[in-house]
Amino acid sequence: MSNKSFGKSIKIFLAEGNATGLRVAEIGLSTIKAVVAPRATILSDSFTNKTLNETGVYFLISHKNDISPKLYIGESDNLAKRIKQHDNDTEDKDFWTEAIALFSKDENLTKAHVLYLESRFINLSKSAKK
Repeated sequence: MSNKSFGKSIKIFLAEGNATGLRVAEIGLSTIKAVVAPRATILSDSFTNKTLNETGVYFLISHKNDISPKLYIGESDNLAKRIKQHDNDTEDKDFWTEAIALFSKDENLTKAHVLYLESRFINLSKSAKK
């Protein structure tokens, strides 16, 4: 049996028509969907109330300092609610300018799944010294 890797297709939708606005990504037959958006977009009620009321993992990212960007990794049963809580947390998490949210297209992620993913992403980040 060989260890061949097969190609995959990735679909990225540029909701605002540009690469710096809201982006929605899906990989081939995967059940995971990714949403990448600037802070103002991801915090807007019209966006989060329709899209991010899901269980998933999220990343808060700062691109203000390209030499050493900041990253926060978290999980939640309601991504919209949790990311909005970070907007009010001005002392520790006011640094972020963009967010990435990963969730299931078919609502098939459980709390155990996202806790594992959060832990795995944190470990990967630490091993990459980020």
